[in-house]
Amino acid sequence: MVRVLQTDGKIIFFDKFTPQNSKLSLPKMLLRPIISVLGTDIGRSFEEIYLNNNKNIIVEEDTPIMLNGMYRKIVIRKIT
Repeated sequence: MVRVLQTDGKIIFFDKFTPQNSKLSLPKMLLRPIISVLGTDIGRSFEEIYLNNNKNIIVEEDTPIMLNGMYRKIVIRKIT
């Protein structure tokens, strides 16, 4: 997505990510392989994704939305 985004363009994510600076609970760790078969990953870390792709983007907003921060609204902007 970032590759095709214009400079100063924005992407808004509303998805489930592990809450910042925390690890998955034991029940979520056990359910993760089962749920991934259904096509989603409840253990994905936005911070890990961002660290691998942060050369030309900045995070403008990162707001926990629901389920104790599991769902987050994240706005990123391409800077160059």
